[in-house]
Amino acid sequence: DTVEVIEYGAFSYCRNLQCVKTGKGLRNIENSAFNHCESLTDISLQDQLTTIGFEAFSNCRALKNINLPISLEKIDRWAFQFSGVENISLPSHVNTIGEDAFFGCFNLKEFICSEGLETLDLKSFSDCRKLKKIVLGEETKMIVPPVYSDYFDLAQDFEWDMVRVDEIVVPDTNPYLKNVDDVIYTKDGKTLVYYLTTKSERSFVVPKGVTTIGSLAFSGNYALKSVQLSSTVKTIRNRAFCGCKNLTSIAISDSVQIIPSGCFQYCSNLTRVNLPSSIKRIETYAFQKHLKVMTVGGKNTVFESMSVDKSTTILCSKEARAARYKAKINTRGRHIVHHLDGGVNNASNVYYFT
Repeated sequence: DTVEVIEYGAFSYCRNLQCVKTGKGLRNIENSAFNHCESLTDISLQDQLTTIGFEAFSNCRALKNINLPISLEKIDRWAFQFSGVENISLPSHVNTIGEDAFFGCFNLKEFICSEGLETLDLKSFSDCRKLKKIVLGEETKMIVPPVYSDYFDLAQDFEWDMVRVDEIVVPDTNPYLKNVDDVIYTKDGKTLVYYLTTKSERSFVVPKGVTTIGSLAFSGNYALKSVQLSSTVKTIRNRAFCGCKNLTSIAISDSVQIIPSGCFQYCSNLTRVNLPSSIKRIETYAFQKHLKVMTVGGKNTVFESMSVDKSTTILCSKEARAARYKAKINTRGRHIVHHLDGGVNNASNVYYFT
C-alpha cells in the first residue's frame, strides 16, 4: 500500500506475468509500465489511481477485461493499443483520453464514456475492427471525427486506421448533441457533426436547418454516392467529404461561399462537379485526386494553389483568378496552353466562358 508510482517500464516485456494486484496507495502507472506483458490476464486497480500513462498496457493481448477505478482521471495516448480488452466503461472522473489510446484493440466491442468526458476523439479507436457501440456521456460536448493519415495514398490505403462503429448512443439528457438516424448533430440541429462511416444508404439529403457541415463529417463513408446540401447550409469545414471513395454526385447550395481545404480529397469516383456562382474561393487540395471536369459559375472565384490536379479540366468565367500566383498565361483561342504550378493554372485545360 506504500507504492504510489509504478515507474517507467517497470514490468515491460515480462511476458510470463499473468496477474497483478496493486495497493491502495498507487496513484500513477507510468509510461510502458506493463508494455508487452503478453500473458497478463488480470490486474486489480485500487481507488487512488488517477493516471494510466503512455503505452502502459500496450500489447497486453491476453488482457480481456479491466475494471478502471472511480478515481481515474487520465488515460494517456496509446495506453491500451493492441491490448485484448473487450469492453471499456470509463469512471465518472475521466476527462482525458490520449491519441490512439485504444488503437488496434481488435476485440473491443463496446465503449462507454464517463460523465465528465467533454470531447471524444474517435481516432482513439482506429483499427478497432469489432467495435459495435459507443455510448457518450451526459456532458460530452464534442465528437472529433478521425483525421486519417496523409502519409499514404488514401485512395488505396484508407483502411488501416479507419474507425467503423455501428452505433453511437447519445443520452437524451445530453444538452449538446443528438443522434438522428445515425447522424450526430449539435442539439440545436445547426451543425452536422458526424455521419457514421458504417451507414449503408447510397444517398443523403442534409436536412433544412443545418447551417454547418463539420470537419471530416462524412469522411470515410464508402456507401454514399450522392449528397445534397440543403439551402440553409452556409459553411463546409475542412475535409468534410475526404475519402468518400464512391461519392459520384454532390449538390452544393448557392449559400456556400468557400470549398475548404481537402473537402473532396480522395473522392476517387467524383469525376465531375458543378459549383454555384456563390463560390468565392476554392482552397488547397479541395479536389485533389481524380476530378476530371469542374464547372465554376462564379465570376470572381479564387483558386488557391493545388486546389485541383493538373489533369482537371476547368470551365470558368474570365474573371476567375489564381490566388497565390500571378499567372503568365499564353492563350491559343480560349485554351490555356501554358500554366504555372498552382490554382487555376495547375489544371492542364482551362476554358473560359462569359
